[in-house]
Amino acid sequence: LITGRDPKGQYHAMTDVIHKVLNDITVDDWDIIIGGDSHTRMSKGVAFGADSGTVALALATGEATMP
Repeated sequence: LITGRDPKGQYHAMTDVIHKVLNDITVDDWDIIIGGDSHTRMSKGVAFGADSGTVALALATGEATMP
């Protein structure tokens, strides 16, 4: 969480860094995101659900199967 104000005043105190700030930094307005766990929650893109273990396995190996 951001516990203070940022210099540009874009984010309020207590803004969630993973779900809001990092997504804003890395995702363009025109991107379509196909992701796995809660870290892909955003107003942009499409997210397909997977548990954190599946996402961790995919990150470690570069692939994962989904039932």
